Amino acid sequence: LASKLQLKSAQCDITAAFVHAPLPPEEEIFVAQPRGLNRGSNLVLRLNKSLYGLKQAPRHFFSYLGDRLQSYGLTPSEHDPCLFLSRDLIVVVYVDD
Repeated sequence: LASKLQLKSAQCDITAAFVHAPLPPEEEIFVAQPRGLNRGSNLVLRLNKSLYGLKQAPRHFFSYLGDRLQSYGLTPSEHDPCLFLSRDLIVVVYVDD
């Protein structure tokens, strides 16, 4: 598409992408203490952000990224939820866990 329309093209990878996404307030996820942390034998921790290994992590990250892209003026395509458009920019998102 970029070649056909004579546009510049760039690609990037977001390091540790899933840990950037906050969890929605209505989703409470608790985990056991990680090895090496002992603050009481029955203590569990509530996650504030998504974590690799969670089934919903890709969905949380995509929602977070979509909100950020829209805040910069990009509009999601009606035909493909991974395509965001503005007057002079096309962004295609691929989430791979």
